[in-house]
Amino acid sequence: MTEMPNFRSYPRNVLETWPSPRRRRRAAALALVLRPVLALGRAYARWREREHAIGELARLDDLMLADMGLRRGEIRSVVIDAQSSGWPAERRRSR
Repeated sequence: MTEMPNFRSYPRNVLETWPSPRRRRRAAALALVLRPVLALGRAYARWREREHAIGELARLDDLMLADMGLRRGEIRSVVIDAQSSGWPAERRRSR
């Protein structure tokens, strides 16, 4: 037969497992410093991804761009629009 676990080793209430107020304040202060840094890192990564896509499309010749329904002058706006919506952008120009 197996032995019953020793429940006396567990904390008596949940509050004993929470970090101290001092640790919570330190974590909050660290979060205040790290959030802007992480946001800058994400913005930089999005910018690099956008510039890479623009460069890839710019390397194509005009016939290949025309096959995709693009003109050379629309590359940047299409990439930016596609990145902001998360899906391939619908072309919004009139013919």
